[in-house]
Amino acid sequence: MSGVGRRGFIGLAAGAPLAMGALPAWGQRADAGALLILFDPTMAASARLADQVRKHGAAVLALSGDRIRFMRDVVASRPRVIAGMTSYADFLLLSGTAAESGFRLDSHAQHRNITCATHRCFGRWRRADGMLDASADAWPEAMAALMTGAPPSPRTDAANPARPGIAATSWMLRRRA
Repeated sequence: MSGVGRRGFIGLAAGAPLAMGALPAWGQRADAGALLILFDPTMAASARLADQVRKHGAAVLALSGDRIRFMRDVVASRPRVIAGMTSYADFLLLSGTAAESGFRLDSHAQHRNITCATHRCFGRWRRADGMLDASADAWPEAMAALMTGAPPSPRTDAANPARPGIAATSWMLRRRA
């Protein structure tokens, strides 16, 4: 079983507040309808993120069908923040469609897992690289903590570890004021 050690958990706890920026403080929930998390049910890491986000009480929606029509429907539901974990190609389609409706890219992270997980984070999450690397196989759960403002979970889903060769992009879009 691969778990987050004491140092990794301390890294999670120390790095998350810096990376979260304007997200709700730990223990505080965002307003209803404020945050919507999208996930790709065909990606194991994305499904793990969705499971963790549900535990934190945030709204979760699985990607389906035509991505542009899907995102137009999502934007029409008027969330203030839309976040997700998808392939890079889906990220480009979804964020471009949302931009047409007044959303801007707030943060994104690129995840690569060839022989070990590597993460490159941008925007508000720019300081989260080390935290995600320290989370080892629990990086999808660590991304859920970043997205929702919940405390990071030291738990790793040993039955469904991140597979070598996966590539995912986590992202957060905010409605322009």
